[in-house]
Amino acid sequence: MNNKPFSRGKRIARMVILDLLSFGAALLVFAYFHHVRQRPLSPTAALPDAPAPVSTPAPTSTPVQAETSSPAAQMPAPAETPTGLLGGKYAEKFSADEVIFTDTEYRSKNVALELRTEFLYESRIHIVEIYLQDIRCFQTAVYDQFGEEPLRTMEMARLTPAIAALSGDYFSAHLNHSMCIIRNGQFYMDKQPDKYDTCVLYEDGVLETIAEEDFDREAVLARGAYQAWCFGPALLDGAGKAIPSFKSSTIRTNNPRSAIGYFEPGHYCFVMVEGRSDTSAGITLEDFSVFFEELGCKAAYNLDGGKTAELVWNGELVNERLTGGRSVSDILIIVDTEEGGGAQ
Repeated sequence: MNNKPFSRGKRIARMVILDLLSFGAALLVFAYFHHVRQRPLSPTAALPDAPAPVSTPAPTSTPVQAETSSPAAQMPAPAETPTGLLGGKYAEKFSADEVIFTDTEYRSKNVALELRTEFLYESRIHIVEIYLQDIRCFQTAVYDQFGEEPLRTMEMARLTPAIAALSGDYFSAHLNHSMCIIRNGQFYMDKQPDKYDTCVLYEDGVLETIAEEDFDREAVLARGAYQAWCFGPALLDGAGKAIPSFKSSTIRTNNPRSAIGYFEPGHYCFVMVEGRSDTSAGITLEDFSVFFEELGCKAAYNLDGGKTAELVWNGELVNERLTGGRSVSDILIIVDTEEGGGAQ
């Protein structure tokens, strides 16, 4: 009796099984390094000191001749020069005398936040519009400030003075890649970005997204880098227009997402889109891009999404946590102190 066909079949079956086992092992290794194993974090160095900003001299009054009894002869006092990132704009949004904190707004001398939820693209989209007088009120928190293990966004936010918090770029899961990571003026990684757009927030409140081929480390530092996130992609082009296609991205389909938008120095937004549920589909990168253009942003940047994407307001989740959520290495936070104090 000829057993060759049977033996050949057994060999093929063994090969298929071995291939499947190898593929499964590869997936486990990826999951371990991407979502489980975390390299210890610590800033590698402080950034070089940026040149001190040039202050605008206070206007001087025109000398007055000898005092006269006529009130008309007295020169009026010079108007006060507007200060802060916004230069006097949106003054009506702030509250100089008292702090106002409700379920949908926060107003003080330095910070004004407005929370709203819209239903677009078959999804719940949560938006925090942000107005700041002091860039130090815009910070990032990193889990190594609080312990040795990554934390979920809400749990980390509760350990800080955050008014609002958004999940970040989960940079600790990508430390084997080349990227530039800056948190509150300190380097966590100082490499030329490779295959990543970088989002940089500067000391003067300007935010920009930079493609890997255009990233100039020395220019970024000379400009006064304060934060640098590395996930992406950038969601608007250099003219603030929607990008029609994200062919190079592997995460183009409908998903929960988080992103930061930029209007002008001192004016930003946090955006979180719910997804993967019967009541909220999630959003594609192409639609997310159109959303930010219609919002009026000049720049926008996609952060880590899926189970990572979470938005927190006053210590509570705004969105429904997706299948338990995911622990992350970092979050974006808005705080409010006279000095723009840091996470405690």
